[in-house]
Amino acid sequence: MRSRGNRQSAPVGITRSSCSGSPTNLRASSASGEWVVPARVRLCRTGSPAFRFAVSTLLLVLLTTVLATRPGRAQEPSVKMRGEEVFSVEPVVVTAPRPITPPAFKEIARPEYPEVARHRGWEGTVVLLLQVRADGTVGEVKIREGSGKPILDEAAANAAKHWTFIPATRGPKSVEAWLRVPVKFELR
Repeated sequence: MRSRGNRQSAPVGITRSSCSGSPTNLRASSASGEWVVPARVRLCRTGSPAFRFAVSTLLLVLLTTVLATRPGRAQEPSVKMRGEEVFSVEPVVVTAPRPITPPAFKEIARPEYPEVARHRGWEGTVVLLLQVRADGTVGEVKIREGSGKPILDEAAANAAKHWTFIPATRGPKSVEAWLRVPVKFELR
């Protein structure tokens, strides 16, 4: 195919030597321009109507095939809906990160109940925020909510630094994540 600006020319050379009359151009339009079968295609005005129909049908099928299989164009022909043409385009691709599977406990050692807190009858719940690294170890430890007794908060935070986890994952990859862990101190 030769390209001339926005016009495309398909070199199809079907002729019938016994035809009289002037050569006829066949045209087909697409979103990328107009396709023209050159005047070398001669459709006879006086020839057999069946022959003229067969040649024009063959050429239109050829042009339709060429237009439909061009890269970057829709493969489906347009359809009419309520009298208006409807065209197909490439799909709109929407992407989002995969969801994170949260970390899970692997090995934890319960914190020691501080002797002073036990003798004085102190109880409470400490809420920790733990940074669980991609290798399952604990990075940073923050006290989100204290128990009201700093000795209990410190015992929970110190124990959490030595815990190990099955790391969080995003798809097949291990990732860092933050985990909220309540630690409850109670006397029985």
